[in-house]
Amino acid sequence: NGNSSTTVTVPTAQDADFDNETFTATINGVGTGASQFENVDTTTGANSRTPSAEATINDDDVAPTVSINDVTVNEDAGTMTFTVTLSNSTTQDVTFDYASSNGTATAGADYTATSGSGTITAGNTTTTITVDITDDFLREGDETLNMTLTNLSANTAASGHDLVGVGTIQDAGSPGQPETPQ
Repeated sequence: NGNSSTTVTVPTAQDADFDNETFTATINGVGTGASQFENVDTTTGANSRTPSAEATINDDDVAPTVSINDVTVNEDAGTMTFTVTLSNSTTQDVTFDYASSNGTATAGADYTATSGSGTITAGNTTTTITVDITDDFLREGDETLNMTLTNLSANTAASGHDLVGVGTIQDAGSPGQPETPQ
């Protein structure tokens, strides 16, 4: 009796995430009698081999990149909202840290310093970060702040990110005065 093998084809489907997937195929029973198969112990397998095989589907999708937009608001708005975007969704949450820093705007005078951790939940592609801004009634021209993302989770691309958003606070000038930079 020679060795024989049977190939089983398992259909796969293209999905939106980039994660590899693993499955296990197990022999639950083998027909006997008039067939050409020998009896197979489906508990321990022939020759004490495990009657199962693990397979990995290597996903060919690209890990998502992360970007944060630039925002321009009038200082009368009270808040500035940055949007953090993934290039494509994933089946796991994407996490990151964020922190504001001074450009020409000054934390405490022109805006409230903001930092923390953010998450884009599985299946989604955006989240937002809001910064409080101050209408200081001073004619000082437009001012900027930076919102920087760091510590991206491992389920993002190794490169190709845009991790700094520039926030521009447009000067509203003094009450009753036209908006003109100094």
